[in-house]
Amino acid sequence: KISVTTLAAPEVMSSRHIVECRCRCGRTFKARSLDLLRGYTQSCGCVKSLAELELFDFITTLASDAKHNDRTVIGPREIDVWVPSRRVGVELNGLYWHGERRLGDKARTHTATKIKEMVPHGRLLTFFEDEWRDRRDACQAFLRATLGLKPKLAARKTIVVEGGGDFIERWHIQGRGRSELTLALQVNGVDVAAASFARALSQSGEPGTWELTRYCVGEMAVVGGLGKLLAAFKLRFPSPGPALITFS
Repeated sequence: KISVTTLAAPEVMSSRHIVECRCRCGRTFKARSLDLLRGYTQSCGCVKSLAELELFDFITTLASDAKHNDRTVIGPREIDVWVPSRRVGVELNGLYWHGERRLGDKARTHTATKIKEMVPHGRLLTFFEDEWRDRRDACQAFLRATLGLKPKLAARKTIVVEGGGDFIERWHIQGRGRSELTLALQVNGVDVAAASFARALSQSGEPGTWELTRYCVGEMAVVGGLGKLLAAFKLRFPSPGPALITFS
């Protein structure tokens, strides 16, 4: 779906044809037919993407003071969504608009620069367009957690079980990772947090070194959840066994 309607277009079009369109905001404009078909042009310019509008609409259900396309915090740079009450900014990086084909080498530093400039003002979260499209539950859960709106559960009320790969696939923004052991925290047989572990690939790691490759929670914030899962892992590999060196 796109936010424009074609008003005038030839019956047979090539990729170079210019099409007259009407934006959802009411303005008329012209665009290349190929850009419309590929989704590169989705408005007259009043919004960068429908995904960004969906993200903003969702955040407004969590924080009524959310602002769209704010330039007051790190101006002249723009923040897609800014929540003053929580000092949280959110960026949705379009695969085309933030890609190397369009920005070149700047694509690697564009978002990193914004994150650095945001440090004195708060926190900047970033999502890619396909993450918001394909892993909506995980993105929304992460936003709720960051804005402090998830119900909390004490880890002492949970039990540790082996498994939880499906839970990580649903609730981690990157999905399943490399894993040789996955542990989950459960309440009444329902997973509420999970972590996966794998032997380190880094050549700098000592023999027997492991990595914490994934950790996530679901609809509840589990207080002390990561610590409990790490302790359970260490019981399976007691000292002087492997060390944990990193996690995602």
